[in-house]
Amino acid sequence: MLVVRCGTLIDGTGGPPLPNAVVCIEGDRITSVAQGGPIPPGAQVVNAQELTVLPGLIDAHDHLGIDMGDEHAQTLEPDPWTTIKAVHNARRCLAAGITTLRDLGEKNHLDVQWRRATREGLMVGPRLLISGQFVTVTGGHAWFAGLEVDGDESIKRAIRAQGKQQVDLIKVMATGGAGTAGTEPTTPGFSEDEIRVAAAEARRLGRPVAVHCYGGPALRWCIDAGVHSVEHGAFAGAEDLALMAERGVSLVSTFGVIQAATTDPGVPRQMQEKCRQILEIYLDTLRRAREAGVRVAVGTDTYHAHMVEECVALRDAGFSPMEAIQAATAHGAAVCLLEDEVGTVVRGKAADLVAVEGDPLRDVRALANVRFVIHDGQVHTPDGLIAG
Repeated sequence: MLVVRCGTLIDGTGGPPLPNAVVCIEGDRITSVAQGGPIPPGAQVVNAQELTVLPGLIDAHDHLGIDMGDEHAQTLEPDPWTTIKAVHNARRCLAAGITTLRDLGEKNHLDVQWRRATREGLMVGPRLLISGQFVTVTGGHAWFAGLEVDGDESIKRAIRAQGKQQVDLIKVMATGGAGTAGTEPTTPGFSEDEIRVAAAEARRLGRPVAVHCYGGPALRWCIDAGVHSVEHGAFAGAEDLALMAERGVSLVSTFGVIQAATTDPGVPRQMQEKCRQILEIYLDTLRRAREAGVRVAVGTDTYHAHMVEECVALRDAGFSPMEAIQAATAHGAAVCLLEDEVGTVVRGKAADLVAVEGDPLRDVRALANVRFVIHDGQVHTPDGLIAG
């Protein structure tokens, strides 16, 4: 048995923090959570009495094989090199306290092998949910890494190809994006009928749909089609947000990568300019999403491991520190459809914890001060993960 003695436990449910909590773990499961109490004889004790313990963080939108910079150029790199980057990034993410990660698109279905490698212990990192190759129109956003389609039958074939690879979800590029020359963030890629076909085909296969969509008319089409989550969503209007809240469509914020891309010297100039335009409206959209009651989760995209920036953005948009923490934990679990498995520290769930120095309820930036991570009952230190 592994026992974690916490200074303070923030369990992710939104309830008040629990001082002097004791979390007991058997194998990869949490067996009990209590305030104080005796330590079972023979237990291995992890001392976190000077630290704040939280659920493992959940990155609901990442691309492990792509780093900040020229995305098109990176997709031309050999697959082995892309995999080496992914292995490195997965370790960095775990070191930052991320224990669950939704990878929303990789070239050549490389993520299928990365998911297998993490499950079999050959690749150290968060548990992975994967989407395979995203579906985009010919010349649409990220055409250089996705499956280009045109028309209903082409869309169905592409989605069936993802099902053949046993992906966890389907990713559809509903609008243009910052990282693809010749596309605009609010310009629809697909027609309304095509989006409806894509969502219906994914639903037939039992897969949720995550749509890359910044806003514009395509956002309403996606909501009406019954998608599971909207990625980015910076230009979402008030009516769209109200409808998302009503229908339980989640918004995954990626503010941090947009902010970082405006100044990163490796980012192409046209991408920087689009990101500046997105940045002007993003915080206000997040504020309105909160007021509308939209479930908001967070993702780091190609700005791997920088979950703190996402939580700071939510704080700046009017979220309380507890709400920001829940976006990075419990709400991320809901987006991943893993509410019964991760996202909160309760009996029976996966033994995923992160211990940080400081009090993130006073300042969410304390989430950057990771001292150790427990993933599936295994204890990791950030230094060991990054240097290992």
